[in-house]
Amino acid sequence: MRFRHWLGLALALGMMSCATTLWADEAAPPKPVDKPAASGAAAAKPADKPAAGSPTTAKPGDKPADKPADKPVADPMSSSVVVTNLNDGDKAMGKKDYATALSKFIIAWMETPDNPAVLTRIGDVFFETKKYPEASRFYALAIKLNDGYDKPLLNLARTYMQVNRADQVVMLLEDAKRQQTFANSFRYFHLLGLGYTNMKQYDKAIPALQNAIKLSPESPFLYGDLGNAQYLSNHYEEAVQSYSKAVEKNPNDFMAMLNRSVALEKLNRLPEAIASLQSFLTLSKAADDNPQRKRLEELKAKAANPPEKGTDDAKKSDGKK
Repeated sequence: MRFRHWLGLALALGMMSCATTLWADEAAPPKPVDKPAASGAAAAKPADKPAAGSPTTAKPGDKPADKPADKPVADPMSSSVVVTNLNDGDKAMGKKDYATALSKFIIAWMETPDNPAVLTRIGDVFFETKKYPEASRFYALAIKLNDGYDKPLLNLARTYMQVNRADQVVMLLEDAKRQQTFANSFRYFHLLGLGYTNMKQYDKAIPALQNAIKLSPESPFLYGDLGNAQYLSNHYEEAVQSYSKAVEKNPNDFMAMLNRSVALEKLNRLPEAIASLQSFLTLSKAADDNPQRKRLEELKAKAANPPEKGTDDAKKSDGKK
């Protein structure tokens, strides 16, 4: 057995030991931190910034990219072992049996230590169990072996998003060579746009998200994230259009309805804002004490008693400073 196999075995035993403790303590890993705001207190600050995308759509922070479609490169003498363990590991991942999945992927790794597909899968296990430093290491190893392989690159970007390192996302994806390599990947431009948005570089975020939409026009969450970037850059009219498109593509996207109501309020289009907010409350089945219900009453009162023209309040309502 080669030295690197012995080294890999030592690393694997250490990881599996850590994993046993992790899964014993965390039978069900907590939900990703960047899930959209749920009904309740999390949706209480609509005037500051739009809420995250719809919980009914796949978000970039929810889970790693789909498993590679290509077969792993393996030695002919060990290919059946690799494929069998990868398949078994994939099934275990589907059942959220991460301890079993890790053990299967590690066996495959022992057979093909330079296989980026195997390394990516190991990274996925650590991602799902919120061991982000470990996930990032395996994704980085896979990228080093094959810089043109999109799965580890995108999953590493997602990992950075989970730990609020948008600067690392941009540094990773902004490279001109990678932009050319992944020019046809809407996931690439989506993550790049999210990175720019989180860094408040909206002038770069908006075109990146628009590129993502051009490549995948039927993905509802892309319009919601574009709307967020437009809203945060004070382009309220464009934000309303994007949120409306998100709802058109996915009628269950109640977070887009909430965000649209916020943008409409900024434009002083109160009847429309009220209607959009009511749709949010109905579709999300918001509790009676949801702060958005109080906001709805405030909007109704504001619409019933508009400020007199010429007053400071009227100028603010017209969008004038």
